Amino acid sequence: MQTVRPYAASDRDACLALFDGNTPRFFDPSERAGFAAWLEASTQPYLLIERDGNIVACGGHTQVARLTMNTSEHTQQFYARFGFGPGIDQWDMLLQLPA
Repeated sequence: MQTVRPYAASDRDACLALFDGNTPRFFDPSERAGFAAWLEASTQPYLLIERDGNIVACGGHTQVARLTMNTSEHTQQFYARFGFGPGIDQWDMLLQLPA
């Protein structure tokens, strides 16, 4: 059986083991200490997926109020499928000219 539940301090080692299992493909080893410190101090929502008593995934989300990104006319269609669109969002363009 699979369940989703909030992180508890007793889950720290399991989350670090998951981090280690995703290094170096998704995380750099230098990020581990920061993740461990974040687990200790964070008050942000952080969830676990537990399957048959084993923690198999962990992740969080923040209360995002605004997202800002830079894109171009070449990639704007990718973002449009997530709700960004003409008349709703702004495209800023910058061209660095030689001195």
